[in-house]
Amino acid sequence: MNDFIQENSVAINQLILRIKKDGEISSSQIKDDRKINSFWGNPRWGKAALDILWKTGKLVISKRENGRKYYNLPNRVYGKNFIWVEENSINPAKVIRRIRSVGLLPKSGTGQGWLGVGTGKQILPIVNQLLEKKILIEIKIEGIKKTYVMSSSDVHLLKRAITNNPKNNIVFLAPLDNLLWDRDMIKGIFNFEYKWEVYTPKHQRKYGHYTLPILYGDKFIGRIEPKQVDKTLEIRGLWLEPDFQWNELVNKSFFSYLENFKDYLGVQTIKWLCKFPKCSAEPRENRAHKK
Repeated sequence: MNDFIQENSVAINQLILRIKKDGEISSSQIKDDRKINSFWGNPRWGKAALDILWKTGKLVISKRENGRKYYNLPNRVYGKNFIWVEENSINPAKVIRRIRSVGLLPKSGTGQGWLGVGTGKQILPIVNQLLEKKILIEIKIEGIKKTYVMSSSDVHLLKRAITNNPKNNIVFLAPLDNLLWDRDMIKGIFNFEYKWEVYTPKHQRKYGHYTLPILYGDKFIGRIEPKQVDKTLEIRGLWLEPDFQWNELVNKSFFSYLENFKDYLGVQTIKWLCKFPKCSAEPRENRAHKK
């Protein structure tokens, strides 16, 4: 964030002067179409700048209107006594909380799962201290070079997962599910590469606007794009991993979960919109439906 502020110091100073003169502002009022690379996508410059200035205490959110955030100077919203407190050191409790939120994370303190906690140089010494105190333990995974760490208090959950692995259970994960916070870790451990394409221009999307990863037991087997339209759940795409074979057992588990998903959303019907070749695999019940 500090690098962004330094690299864009002139434009940011002009933005703050504009807010001082004209009052609160939203990203839609900043006419700058440059795209900024970030973990969550490629937002326009104005959106990225306002978000970073908010995270560093230089601006605050003054209101939300029709889903849009407006930003203003802190003293205009909270008064002249407003003080921004920034932590210069990493709190061990924060490190533990982040690890427990995901389940395990790289020991190095680097990677997308650590975003917002600190740098690797700040995190690693604390991780080592917590390992010495046995608050954390190291995890090595066969065939994976990286070393991971997890909370010692959660070891029983790992043992339970190994003993009672629900091999035939299917679940659709939300794009921002904690398990997906570190996309590189998921790729390394599960050989599954996932990108939330909601911020990707339509013509550049590989899958769909809001695709959900499909977890089958302990494997990621593909992606699905569902969309609720009134009382109907539309299935707009289904993409399976190249090495995964659809069979009767998968079919039964899939449609059982899909029915539960429908009930969870409170919809009445399921409508399949995807067809070959858009669907990489077509479940048996869908083929029967089209006869």
